[in-house]
Amino acid sequence: MEHINESILSDEIKEHQKEARIDHMTYLPGMEALRSDITKQVVEVMQAYDYDSYTAEDVRRALTKRNRTPEDFAALLSPAAEPFIEEMAQCAKVEKENHFGNSVCFFTPLYIANYCENYCIYCGFNCHNRIRRAKLNTEEIEAEMAEIAKSGLQEILILTGESRKMSDVEYIGEACKIARKYFKFSFVPLQTLKNHIRPIMILFASNIAVMVYVYSDTTMLGFMADDYTVGIYAVSSKVYSMMKSVLSAVLVVSVPRLANLYGTRKIAKFKSVVQNITDVIALLLIPSVVGLILQSKNIILFISNEKYLQAVPSLVILSIGLISCMYGWIYNQCVLLPAQKENVILIATIISAIVNVGLNFILIENWREIATAFTTLIAESIMLAICRHESLQICKIKIFNKNLITVGISTVAVICICKIVSLWKLQSTVELFVSVVLSGIGYLVVLLILRNELVIKIMRKLIDVLKMHNW
Repeated sequence: MEHINESILSDEIKEHQKEARIDHMTYLPGMEALRSDITKQVVEVMQAYDYDSYTAEDVRRALTKRNRTPEDFAALLSPAAEPFIEEMAQCAKVEKENHFGNSVCFFTPLYIANYCENYCIYCGFNCHNRIRRAKLNTEEIEAEMAEIAKSGLQEILILTGESRKMSDVEYIGEACKIARKYFKFSFVPLQTLKNHIRPIMILFASNIAVMVYVYSDTTMLGFMADDYTVGIYAVSSKVYSMMKSVLSAVLVVSVPRLANLYGTRKIAKFKSVVQNITDVIALLLIPSVVGLILQSKNIILFISNEKYLQAVPSLVILSIGLISCMYGWIYNQCVLLPAQKENVILIATIISAIVNVGLNFILIENWREIATAFTTLIAESIMLAICRHESLQICKIKIFNKNLITVGISTVAVICICKIVSLWKLQSTVELFVSVVLSGIGYLVVLLILRNELVIKIMRKLIDVLKMHNW
């Protein structure tokens, strides 16, 4: 209540406070408490701001950047920036045009109701103010909007007081429906679209190139071999694609956050997140690849039948290719893409596609489906090599670290459990299920014994969530 100026409250309002006033600075039952020290951080930075410490060079550096940090804006607000007012104005003009185009927009507010249940001191709608209250019906709303539209104004701001009884969602929604008859919607300015067309087209071309070397294998097999060989490769490539989709989900959901971190020049945090993603991928990828290799026969029998057991060798090769594929995706999706190096991704993809198609022409005649699996492995490896080389200038990822060592040791448990289960002579589907469950449990247990930091962190967060829900 210390946020209210008591001197301007009437006796009526003070009496009403005793019964109905809510302290808006406290959490209500059922609310999620979002604890943050952001206010403290802002105040500390403000108090520590020394505007005389910035030089003309600091200002020039800030003006040349595409994405500016708070430190850059501090330089632009300092006395050293005074000679650069025109340059700052030109930068501001570019930003304005990027977001809003070369236009100035006018709008008019339309109050459709002024009933209110609150008493914000500054507001004329304060429920304790003795004013005439009104609520427009649909005919009156339409009449007002039609008159505004005649003036040439094309945008409108619909307003009400805060009253769920007099201005409910349905009432406001009906007003919005009427507004659609008279006022246009806002679209992304053409200038903004132009800024994004080039990277969009580059990514589109990259996806086309990926499709070439992914689907050319099966197409070329159809021309250079027979339908049975195509069917065999289709079984192994289906398993490969499924595993790739599952594992890549970790990367895809991280790209927006990484792009934001890199764009706002939070490079240290960006590198930390990339390293965490790499460790998570290793945690999931290595045992998955080993499991696919060890259980390749049972997997083929599970999704098809004994006629397709010839697909086992190609599945083993593709499983190995998963390693190159996923680490390549880390470099191109988590490093190069946020850093706006789409052209590098395109070049790497085209080279991989050309090599893939060329090798298929040479090898399919003799090796058939094994050749297509092998050329996919080679293509993914080339993609990894190029993207890793280009990424080193942006972010150096530690692949061989303590996390990988504990993952490698724990994967030995997966191998041992799968071998032991195979000795029990179970039916193939049962053996597959038992091997996956037991090896998963064994893998997790060994990781915990070895104190894998990533797993320990995940387990602690899981425990906190369970405690929060009283489980």
